[in-house]
Amino acid sequence: MAFTLNWGPTGVWWGLALGLACAAVSLTWAFEAKMKRMIRREPEVQTEVQAMQPH
Repeated sequence: MAFTLNWGPTGVWWGLALGLACAAVSLTWAFEAKMKRMIRREPEVQTEVQAMQPH
């Protein structure tokens, strides 16, 4: 933004802020998706762990 739009130092800071915001949104989305997959698989994992324990 600083160089392509000729905004100067202000563009550097806006670019940094927008880049960090995009990273935060995408990492939050990835975390939520992974947690949903892990929650759906939880009963299978519990039964495998229970099968490994001696009776």
